Amino acid sequence: MTAGIRYTSDRRCAHAEKFNPGFTNLPITPVTQDECSTFSEPTWALSVNHDFTSRVMAYARYARGFKAGFYNVQTLQSPPGADPSTPLVIRPEILDAYEVGLKSSLLDRRLRLNLAAFYYDYEDMQVNAFSDSGLRQLFNAAAAEVKGVEAEIKAELSRKLNVTIAASYLDAKYKSFPGAPFFSPRSAPPWGNVVTRANAEGNQLPSAPDFTATVSGNYRIPVGTGELSLNGTFNYNSGFFFDPQNAQEQSDFFMLSASATWESPQGYSVSIWGNNLANERVFSLILPAPQGTGVSPRDPRTYGVRVGYKF
Repeated sequence: MTAGIRYTSDRRCAHAEKFNPGFTNLPITPVTQDECSTFSEPTWALSVNHDFTSRVMAYARYARGFKAGFYNVQTLQSPPGADPSTPLVIRPEILDAYEVGLKSSLLDRRLRLNLAAFYYDYEDMQVNAFSDSGLRQLFNAAAAEVKGVEAEIKAELSRKLNVTIAASYLDAKYKSFPGAPFFSPRSAPPWGNVVTRANAEGNQLPSAPDFTATVSGNYRIPVGTGELSLNGTFNYNSGFFFDPQNAQEQSDFFMLSASATWESPQGYSVSIWGNNLANERVFSLILPAPQGTGVSPRDPRTYGVRVGYKF
Protein backbone atom coordinates (compact mmCIF):
# COMPACT_ATOMS: atom_id res chain seq x y z
CA MET A 1 0.00 0.00 0.00
CA THR A 2 1.19 3.51 -0.84
CA ALA A 3 -0.40 6.75 0.38
CA GLY A 4 0.48 10.40 0.04
CA ILE A 5 -1.01 13.82 0.68
CA ARG A 6 -0.11 17.30 -0.52
CA TYR A 7 -1.42 20.78 0.20
CA THR A 8 -1.19 23.35 -2.60
CA SER A 9 -1.78 27.08 -2.30
CA ASP A 10 -1.49 29.23 -5.44
CA ARG A 11 -1.83 33.00 -5.37
CA ARG A 12 -2.80 34.57 -8.69
CA CYS A 13 -3.02 38.30 -9.42
CA ALA A 14 -4.34 40.16 -12.43
CA HIS A 15 -4.07 43.77 -13.51
CA ALA A 16 -5.81 44.79 -16.72
CA GLU A 17 -6.87 48.12 -18.15
CA LYS A 18 -9.12 49.22 -20.99
CA PHE A 19 -8.68 52.78 -22.22
CA ASN A 20 -8.79 54.97 -25.31
CA PRO A 21 -5.25 55.27 -26.70
CA GLY A 22 -6.13 58.64 -28.25
CA PHE A 23 -5.96 57.77 -31.96
CA THR A 24 -9.47 56.35 -32.33
CA ASN A 25 -12.96 57.83 -32.14
CA LEU A 26 -14.48 54.59 -30.84
CA PRO A 27 -16.54 55.04 -27.66
CA ILE A 28 -14.34 53.25 -25.14
CA THR A 29 -15.22 53.43 -21.45
CA PRO A 30 -12.06 53.19 -19.32
CA VAL A 31 -12.03 50.20 -16.96
CA THR A 32 -9.36 48.94 -14.58
CA GLN A 33 -9.35 45.50 -12.98
CA ASP A 34 -6.84 44.79 -10.22
CA GLU A 35 -7.35 41.81 -7.95
CA CYS A 36 -5.62 38.83 -6.34
CA SER A 37 -6.99 35.46 -5.26
CA THR A 38 -5.55 32.48 -3.43
CA PHE A 39 -6.53 28.98 -4.50
CA SER A 40 -5.81 26.27 -1.93
CA GLU A 41 -6.67 22.58 -1.92
CA PRO A 42 -5.37 19.35 -0.36
CA THR A 43 -4.71 16.51 -2.80
CA TRP A 44 -3.91 12.89 -2.13
CA ALA A 45 -3.23 9.48 -3.62
CA LEU A 46 -3.82 5.97 -2.31
CA SER A 47 -2.81 2.78 -4.11
CA VAL A 48 -2.92 -0.91 -3.23
CA ASN A 49 -1.01 -3.64 -5.09
CA HIS A 50 -1.34 -7.40 -4.84
CA ASP A 51 1.07 -9.91 -6.39
CA PHE A 52 -0.77 -13.10 -7.32
CA THR A 53 2.55 -14.48 -8.56
CA SER A 54 5.95 -13.01 -9.30
CA ARG A 55 4.68 -12.25 -12.84
CA VAL A 56 1.04 -11.17 -12.21
CA MET A 57 0.11 -8.07 -10.24
CA ALA A 58 -3.25 -6.37 -9.62
CA TYR A 59 -3.64 -2.81 -8.39
CA ALA A 60 -6.25 -0.26 -7.33
CA ARG A 61 -5.67 3.46 -7.08
CA TYR A 62 -7.58 6.56 -6.01
CA ALA A 63 -6.19 10.07 -6.35
CA ARG A 64 -7.44 13.63 -6.21
CA GLY A 65 -5.91 16.28 -8.47
CA PHE A 66 -6.13 20.07 -8.39
CA LYS A 67 -5.63 22.70 -11.07
CA ALA A 68 -5.57 26.23 -9.65
CA GLY A 69 -7.98 28.91 -10.75
CA PHE A 70 -6.90 32.13 -12.42
CA TYR A 71 -8.07 35.18 -14.36
CA ASN A 72 -8.68 35.55 -18.08
CA VAL A 73 -6.59 38.57 -19.04
CA GLN A 74 -7.17 38.47 -22.81
CA THR A 75 -10.37 40.45 -22.30
CA LEU A 76 -11.92 42.27 -19.34
CA GLN A 77 -14.81 40.18 -18.04
CA SER A 78 -16.94 40.49 -14.93
CA PRO A 79 -19.41 38.16 -13.23
CA PRO A 80 -23.04 38.74 -14.27
CA GLY A 81 -24.42 41.81 -12.49
CA ALA A 82 -21.04 42.79 -11.02
CA ASP A 83 -19.22 46.09 -11.44
CA PRO A 84 -16.97 46.14 -14.57
CA SER A 85 -13.95 46.64 -12.32
CA THR A 86 -14.54 43.20 -10.75
CA PRO A 87 -12.68 40.52 -12.76
CA LEU A 88 -14.21 37.15 -13.57
CA VAL A 89 -12.39 34.35 -11.76
CA ILE A 90 -11.97 30.91 -13.35
CA ARG A 91 -12.56 28.45 -10.52
CA PRO A 92 -10.11 25.64 -9.69
CA GLU A 93 -10.59 22.28 -11.40
CA ILE A 94 -10.89 19.24 -9.13
CA LEU A 95 -10.39 15.69 -10.39
CA ASP A 96 -11.15 12.47 -8.52
CA ALA A 97 -9.53 9.57 -10.39
CA TYR A 98 -10.22 5.89 -9.72
CA GLU A 99 -8.39 3.04 -11.47
CA VAL A 100 -8.09 -0.72 -11.17
CA GLY A 101 -5.88 -2.90 -13.32
CA LEU A 102 -3.79 -5.96 -13.93
CA LYS A 103 -0.18 -6.16 -15.12
CA SER A 104 1.45 -9.43 -16.13
CA SER A 105 4.63 -10.79 -17.69
CA LEU A 106 4.13 -14.33 -18.99
CA LEU A 107 5.87 -17.03 -21.00
CA ASP A 108 9.33 -16.21 -19.74
CA ARG A 109 8.60 -12.49 -20.26
CA ARG A 110 7.85 -12.95 -23.95
CA LEU A 111 4.22 -11.93 -23.41
CA ARG A 112 3.04 -8.88 -21.48
CA LEU A 113 -0.67 -8.32 -20.82
CA ASN A 114 -1.92 -5.12 -19.17
CA LEU A 115 -5.56 -4.30 -18.39
CA ALA A 116 -7.05 -1.19 -16.77
CA ALA A 117 -10.48 0.28 -16.00
CA PHE A 118 -10.86 3.86 -14.81
CA TYR A 119 -13.35 6.52 -13.78
CA TYR A 120 -12.58 10.26 -13.67
CA ASP A 121 -14.94 12.70 -11.98
CA TYR A 122 -14.32 16.38 -12.76
CA GLU A 123 -15.67 19.34 -10.81
CA ASP A 124 -15.46 22.85 -12.35
CA MET A 125 -13.62 21.47 -15.37
CA GLN A 126 -11.66 24.19 -17.18
CA VAL A 127 -12.63 24.29 -20.87
CA ASN A 128 -10.86 26.26 -23.60
CA ALA A 129 -13.17 27.92 -26.15
CA PHE A 130 -13.91 31.23 -27.87
CA SER A 131 -16.01 33.76 -26.00
CA ASP A 132 -18.67 36.12 -27.37
CA SER A 133 -15.96 38.77 -27.82
CA GLY A 134 -14.00 36.53 -30.21
CA LEU A 135 -11.08 35.88 -27.86
CA ARG A 136 -10.04 32.36 -26.85
CA GLN A 137 -10.31 31.81 -23.12
CA LEU A 138 -11.19 29.28 -20.44
CA PHE A 139 -14.63 28.56 -19.04
CA ASN A 140 -15.76 26.40 -16.13
CA ALA A 141 -17.91 23.41 -17.00
CA ALA A 142 -19.82 22.49 -13.85
CA ALA A 143 -19.03 18.77 -14.01
CA ALA A 144 -17.81 16.02 -16.33
CA GLU A 145 -17.00 12.34 -16.11
CA VAL A 146 -14.84 9.90 -18.05
CA LYS A 147 -15.27 6.12 -17.89
CA GLY A 148 -13.05 3.76 -19.81
CA VAL A 149 -11.12 0.54 -20.20
CA GLU A 150 -7.73 -0.14 -21.78
CA ALA A 151 -5.93 -3.29 -22.85
CA GLU A 152 -2.40 -3.82 -24.15
CA ILE A 153 -0.58 -6.92 -25.34
CA LYS A 154 3.13 -7.00 -26.12
CA ALA A 155 4.40 -10.25 -27.61
CA GLU A 156 7.90 -11.33 -28.56
CA LEU A 157 6.97 -13.89 -31.20
CA SER A 158 10.61 -14.65 -31.96
CA ARG A 159 14.00 -13.11 -31.42
CA LYS A 160 13.41 -11.09 -34.56
CA LEU A 161 9.69 -10.21 -34.36
CA ASN A 162 7.83 -8.11 -31.74
CA VAL A 163 4.14 -7.19 -31.93
CA THR A 164 2.10 -4.75 -29.83
CA ILE A 165 -1.71 -4.56 -29.79
CA ALA A 166 -3.56 -1.93 -27.75
CA ALA A 167 -7.18 -0.79 -27.56
CA SER A 168 -9.25 1.58 -25.43
CA TYR A 169 -12.90 2.46 -24.95
CA LEU A 170 -14.05 5.82 -23.54
CA ASP A 171 -17.34 7.27 -22.37
CA ALA A 172 -16.51 10.93 -21.73
CA LYS A 173 -19.37 13.38 -21.19
CA TYR A 174 -20.29 16.63 -19.51
CA LYS A 175 -22.56 16.01 -16.54
CA SER A 176 -23.39 19.72 -16.58
CA PHE A 177 -22.08 22.74 -18.48
CA PRO A 178 -24.51 25.68 -18.25
CA GLY A 179 -23.45 28.69 -20.28
CA ALA A 180 -21.40 26.70 -22.78
CA PRO A 181 -20.68 28.70 -25.97
CA PHE A 182 -22.72 27.40 -28.93
CA PHE A 183 -22.06 28.67 -32.47
CA SER A 184 -24.37 28.78 -35.48
CA PRO A 185 -23.32 30.19 -38.89
CA ARG A 186 -24.81 33.45 -40.16
CA SER A 187 -26.45 33.20 -43.58
CA ALA A 188 -25.80 36.84 -44.49
CA PRO A 189 -23.11 39.53 -43.94
CA PRO A 190 -21.16 40.02 -41.75
CA TRP A 191 -21.11 36.21 -41.92
CA GLY A 192 -19.19 34.46 -39.17
CA ASN A 193 -21.08 32.73 -36.36
CA VAL A 194 -23.77 33.75 -33.92
CA VAL A 195 -22.85 32.90 -30.33
CA THR A 196 -25.50 31.70 -27.90
CA ARG A 197 -25.31 30.11 -24.47
CA ALA A 198 -26.73 26.68 -23.68
CA ASN A 199 -26.19 23.70 -21.41
CA ALA A 200 -23.85 21.10 -22.91
CA GLU A 201 -25.02 18.45 -20.44
CA GLY A 202 -24.71 14.98 -21.96
CA ASN A 203 -22.41 16.12 -24.77
CA GLN A 204 -19.15 14.33 -25.45
CA LEU A 205 -15.93 15.91 -24.25
CA PRO A 206 -13.71 17.31 -27.04
CA SER A 207 -10.98 15.06 -28.44
CA ALA A 208 -12.37 11.98 -26.65
CA PRO A 209 -13.00 9.18 -29.18
CA ASP A 210 -15.19 6.28 -28.10
CA PHE A 211 -12.74 3.68 -29.42
CA THR A 212 -9.10 3.61 -30.46
CA ALA A 213 -6.85 0.72 -31.45
CA THR A 214 -3.20 0.31 -32.39
CA VAL A 215 -1.33 -2.60 -33.95
CA SER A 216 2.40 -2.29 -34.46
CA GLY A 217 5.22 -4.65 -35.32
CA ASN A 218 8.99 -4.64 -35.52
CA TYR A 219 11.07 -7.19 -37.43
CA ARG A 220 14.87 -7.22 -37.17
CA ILE A 221 17.17 -9.10 -39.51
CA PRO A 222 20.96 -8.96 -40.04
CA VAL A 223 22.01 -7.34 -43.29
CA GLY A 224 25.69 -7.13 -44.09
CA THR A 225 27.62 -6.02 -41.05
CA GLY A 226 24.58 -4.26 -39.56
CA GLU A 227 20.92 -4.83 -38.75
CA LEU A 228 17.77 -3.93 -40.69
CA SER A 229 14.71 -3.00 -38.64
CA LEU A 230 11.29 -3.03 -40.35
CA ASN A 231 8.50 -1.19 -38.53
CA GLY A 232 4.80 -0.81 -39.26
CA THR A 233 2.01 0.82 -37.23
CA PHE A 234 -1.75 0.84 -37.80
CA ASN A 235 -3.91 3.24 -35.75
CA TYR A 236 -7.71 3.37 -35.75
CA ASN A 237 -9.77 6.20 -34.22
CA SER A 238 -13.59 6.11 -34.09
CA GLY A 239 -13.81 9.90 -34.36
CA PHE A 240 -14.45 12.72 -31.92
CA PHE A 241 -15.74 16.26 -31.51
CA PHE A 242 -13.67 19.44 -31.33
CA ASP A 243 -16.10 21.55 -29.29
CA PRO A 244 -18.43 21.27 -26.26
CA GLN A 245 -21.38 21.88 -28.59
CA ASN A 246 -20.55 18.66 -30.49
CA ALA A 247 -21.10 20.49 -33.77
CA GLN A 248 -17.59 20.18 -35.22
CA GLU A 249 -16.74 16.51 -35.74
CA GLN A 250 -13.84 14.44 -36.99
CA SER A 251 -15.22 11.22 -38.49
CA ASP A 252 -13.54 7.86 -37.93
CA PHE A 253 -10.16 7.34 -39.57
CA PHE A 254 -7.09 5.13 -39.62
CA MET A 255 -3.42 5.96 -39.92
CA LEU A 256 -0.75 3.71 -41.43
CA SER A 257 2.95 4.39 -41.05
CA ALA A 258 6.06 2.33 -41.84
CA SER A 259 9.82 2.60 -41.80
CA ALA A 260 12.93 0.60 -42.67
CA THR A 261 16.14 1.42 -40.81
CA TRP A 262 19.60 -0.06 -41.32
CA GLU A 263 22.13 0.55 -38.55
CA SER A 264 25.81 -0.32 -38.55
CA PRO A 265 27.84 -1.46 -35.53
CA GLN A 266 29.70 1.85 -35.74
CA GLY A 267 26.46 3.81 -35.11
CA TYR A 268 25.64 4.95 -38.63
CA SER A 269 22.04 4.54 -39.76
CA VAL A 270 19.90 5.11 -42.83
CA SER A 271 16.12 5.15 -42.60
CA ILE A 272 13.29 5.31 -45.13
CA TRP A 273 9.97 6.30 -43.56
CA GLY A 274 6.41 7.15 -44.47
CA ASN A 275 3.47 8.51 -42.42
CA ASN A 276 -0.24 8.54 -43.25
CA LEU A 277 0.46 6.22 -46.15
CA ALA A 278 -3.25 5.91 -46.99
CA ASN A 279 -3.40 9.73 -47.28
CA GLU A 280 -6.34 9.99 -44.87
CA ARG A 281 -7.97 13.41 -44.57
CA VAL A 282 -7.83 14.20 -40.85
CA PHE A 283 -8.11 17.50 -39.00
CA SER A 284 -6.01 18.53 -36.04
CA LEU A 285 -8.35 21.41 -35.23
CA ILE A 286 -11.81 22.71 -36.16
CA LEU A 287 -12.38 25.80 -34.07
CA PRO A 288 -15.64 27.82 -34.16
CA ALA A 289 -15.44 31.51 -33.27
CA PRO A 290 -17.65 34.58 -33.76
CA GLN A 291 -15.53 35.60 -36.78
CA GLY A 292 -15.92 32.19 -38.45
CA THR A 293 -14.73 28.62 -38.11
CA GLY A 294 -11.02 27.88 -38.36
CA VAL A 295 -9.75 24.59 -39.75
CA SER A 296 -6.28 23.08 -39.46
CA PRO A 297 -5.61 19.77 -41.25
CA ARG A 298 -3.06 17.19 -40.19
CA ASP A 299 -0.21 16.29 -42.49
CA PRO A 300 -1.16 14.36 -45.62
CA ARG A 301 0.95 11.44 -46.82
CA THR A 302 4.58 12.25 -46.02
CA TYR A 303 7.75 10.26 -46.61
CA GLY A 304 11.46 10.76 -46.57
CA VAL A 305 14.98 9.52 -45.89
CA ARG A 306 16.89 10.08 -42.66
CA VAL A 307 20.63 9.60 -42.11
CA GLY A 308 22.01 9.50 -38.58
CA TYR A 309 24.97 8.75 -36.41
CA LYS A 310 25.06 7.82 -32.70
CA PHE A 311 28.08 9.14 -30.81
